Amino acid sequence: MPEKILTYVFLPPGGILLLMLVAWFFTREKTRLPGLLLLGSTLLLYLLSIPPVSRALLYPLEEPYFVQSEAPAEAIVILGGGAYGRCGDFLCLSESSLKRALRGYFLWKKTELPVIVSGGRLRGSSPTEAEKMENFLRRLGVKEIIREEKAINTRGEAVEVGKILRARGWKRVYLVTSAFHMKRSIFAFRSRGIEAIPVATDFRSGMQGFPLLPSTRALDNSFIALHEHSGLVYYRLRAFLLPGGGP
Repeated sequence: MPEKILTYVFLPPGGILLLMLVAWFFTREKTRLPGLLLLGSTLLLYLLSIPPVSRALLYPLEEPYFVQSEAPAEAIVILGGGAYGRCGDFLCLSESSLKRALRGYFLWKKTELPVIVSGGRLRGSSPTEAEKMENFLRRLGVKEIIREEKAINTRGEAVEVGKILRARGWKRVYLVTSAFHMKRSIFAFRSRGIEAIPVATDFRSGMQGFPLLPSTRALDNSFIALHEHSGLVYYRLRAFLLPGGGP
């Protein structure tokens, strides 16, 4: 246990916070304003790096999806959550993408509905996220898979998946994505007239850890939560300013 605590204290972000505190100690009397800014930055980084704060930021995003709907649908839509450009085998999906693909697979095992995988090509990488997810799902035995490879963000996925659904006459789908990403995804899809039933996975608000010790995992979760909160505000503002055009 002591070794684990020392790891949290000296490795980033804990070690960086210690250095910032040392820097503040030596500058606090010489330069008041820079010292206050350094102390404030240190405190903010510390707060964002501890589990209670990251959990508080994530919880309102994930809480509505703790209980899953049993309503019927006509297809399963799985949104991409990142992939690696190079890897040693076919598991080139990020942690979030892999969890989403597995959740979609288990839903397919239960329903045998057609699966739509969505995710384009970022920074010229090849193959696309959608192709990587398709390769993974086909190895698991999923039969009918449709790829959407143009979109590079959630809003684009709602637009491009909507085209696929209209072409096939499908109106209601299961939407599979990470729990923290679901609110923004549901808003984007429903704003485009798609009846999306949320099927969430990759829950992070229940993350365990030493409550007052900073960790990169908690900092990453805080970043993700702030990104989703700000993205949701942007989507709602865009929908308000551009009525009828979606987020």
